Amino acid sequence: MTRKLLLAAALLTLIGAALIGYALTLPVYTDFHAPARLAAELKPEQVAEWYPRLRTFETPHKAFFNWGQGFLSFGLALAAAIGVTRLFLHSPRFRNFESFFIAWNVLWLLRFPATIYFHALHQSWQEYPVWADWVGPTLSREFTAWITGALVTNAFLIAFVLNRRLPEKLEWIRPTGYLDWIRISVLLLWILLLAVIAFASIPAGDVGGIVTGVLASALLLLLVAAPQKT
Repeated sequence: MTRKLLLAAALLTLIGAALIGYALTLPVYTDFHAPARLAAELKPEQVAEWYPRLRTFETPHKAFFNWGQGFLSFGLALAAAIGVTRLFLHSPRFRNFESFFIAWNVLWLLRFPATIYFHALHQSWQEYPVWADWVGPTLSREFTAWITGALVTNAFLIAFVLNRRLPEKLEWIRPTGYLDWIRISVLLLWILLLAVIAFASIPAGDVGGIVTGVLASALLLLLVAAPQKT
């Protein structure tokens, strides 16, 4: 299974690199000066017209680049998730919940540079009109969301690690009671949600959503297989 996943990761990475390479051969707009001209023609109260009119000048560059970036990120994240899982399973030094929570919070920290990169890329495509201060407020909202998410999920995960130890191998442990079934069900639904977010982030090339979604799923999978302390 691991070998097949690594082959899939390599294939996705190659496809992504090829799509990005092709995108770079295309101009972003059929008219290089179109964004500047639109910014001069439109006024702030006409912001609703900005994107529809800008799209009329777009080439396939953005679509190919975003899909390529999405596949590339997913492939690299999948390979990294396999590596991280192996590290926790086979290295006693890392097989503890201190390391688990460090890894979990590193993923939240990754959301910050990923968010900056996402908006910087779109700004380089001149998608944001110069007279609209969208990037600053958007970054502020998203950074607040990442901080809140980190605090809430850290607190929430404590309930899933109590009286447990990280596993030495991934295997299904049949729940022994009602609370065990709830625990496993919540974790599996959480993993499913992260997987949906990661897949849905591919078309937009959202590196943050893809990388953190895949790696967080791998970490939660360790909790699914975590046996009770004896």
